[in-house]
Amino acid sequence: MMELSLPVDVPFDIDSLVEDHFTFPDVFSEFDIDKSTHDWPLVPVSEPWTASSPNSEQTPSEVSPVLIKLEQSFGSETCEDNSECSCGPSSPSTSRKRPRRRQAHRPPASKQSRWSRDKSKMNDLENIQQEKLIMATIVEQENRHLKLRTQAMEHVLAARERQLSILSQYDRLCGPASKYRESDEAQQWFEVASASISTLACKVRIAVEQWTDMISEINANAMINNFNANEPLLQALAFTVNETCALMGHAFTLNPSQQFRAMSYRLDLGCMGEPAGQLHWDHAAAELQLSEQQLVEIQACWEIINQNMAKSQSELVMAKIEMLSTDSILRHLELQKIMSDAMQSEGNTYRTLCFVLYGRIFTPLQMAKAVVHSYPYFPNAIELVSSALCMHTPNMMKP
Repeated sequence: MMELSLPVDVPFDIDSLVEDHFTFPDVFSEFDIDKSTHDWPLVPVSEPWTASSPNSEQTPSEVSPVLIKLEQSFGSETCEDNSECSCGPSSPSTSRKRPRRRQAHRPPASKQSRWSRDKSKMNDLENIQQEKLIMATIVEQENRHLKLRTQAMEHVLAARERQLSILSQYDRLCGPASKYRESDEAQQWFEVASASISTLACKVRIAVEQWTDMISEINANAMINNFNANEPLLQALAFTVNETCALMGHAFTLNPSQQFRAMSYRLDLGCMGEPAGQLHWDHAAAELQLSEQQLVEIQACWEIINQNMAKSQSELVMAKIEMLSTDSILRHLELQKIMSDAMQSEGNTYRTLCFVLYGRIFTPLQMAKAVVHSYPYFPNAIELVSSALCMHTPNMMKP
């Protein structure tokens, strides 16, 4: 680098020279340059750098290294259009490089921002979660329905096994080849099997009078929260209820004809009468105070039993219609056999419902209320189930 020659008598102060003759952009902080302590020789340069003394006649013989560094920092591009540049027209030898403004990086307009992508992902995850929840709810409902149906099948099978057990026990004790026909136990089975509807009605009237008083006393104790006093009453009530229900179950299983007569028998008159109206059974079903779990079990069992009962009723109706239109004696006999089988099947299905309802779902207190509030009729399982389900599930069709 050439050394600059200055007059000896000219005082030279680098700080004053910088402050009086030059205006620099604020780039010292970027290059870590301290202008107050730097000892580089600086001389004024020509435009476009604006000097504080524009009339200065001093010209440099060489450009300062600081200016070279500043020029390099601003870039090497020059103003292409001098008419629009703020530096004004200048010759190629005297023009200076224009600093480029730094701009923040912006993503292309066609690309989504990170926030938009994250939001889209969250929406997709929420949709997937909703679908999974719906599927889980459907599966849970199906599992619950299957469990209820399995439980209902267990009730139905237990009821049928109970009927088969009664028939088997009767045949063992009272059958033609039985060696126990003369025993006291066999005599009791004979009496039950041959019991008339009036005998059964008398048993029910006695039970109604006894259970009405016991239920009233139980309700009175419950109103004053004296539940300890109800324990012996409930035990005594359960014993008499089980005894009476067993008697009726054996009688109707061994003599199904009495079961059909009991549907329209008047206990107060002691004779056959008109069937009870729907309001009577609605009131009796409301007094049972069934729980939600009991209602669910009843509905599941009713779906199974009603299918078998509907099939038997359909066969019976079709046989009656055909019997009216045929003249063949042989066909009449065949239709009578079909009608007999259909009625027997319907009776078995109804007894199955009674065993399920009275022996598997109702509590002894509810069974006693069913008998008491069904008076002056025998309890009708179909009517009680229909009223109970229709009150709690109005959209369900009655059988």
